[in-house]
Amino acid sequence: MENHGPSAVANGTLLIAPLNGLRSPGFTCTPGAGATCTAPPLSAPGTFAIHLLVGARLTVQLDATQDPFATGIEIHAGVAAPLDLPTINAADDTATLQEPVLPFGIFGGGFE
Repeated sequence: MENHGPSAVANGTLLIAPLNGLRSPGFTCTPGAGATCTAPPLSAPGTFAIHLLVGARLTVQLDATQDPFATGIEIHAGVAAPLDLPTINAADDTATLQEPVLPFGIFGGGFE
């Protein structure tokens, strides 16, 4: 994800939730320059405390096992800024990936 501004985000929350089709998800967050991401103690898997300067990026890798009975995979990601920052475009704060499960594997483009 990338912070397009106009403000830096301190004390934000990123939540990535595999909704359907995956088992035993594990997450790794890698911050770029001007970003931090940490998994708070006792938080749900896929939850990260984030800090992003304007233009800063971070990448979250999801590793999981495909549910053999799934007909599709759905993953939702959303960011919540602290209450003192206005939300300019709420639609820009969430994304959902939906991929069908094909008999020969999954080829997903991921989140941009």
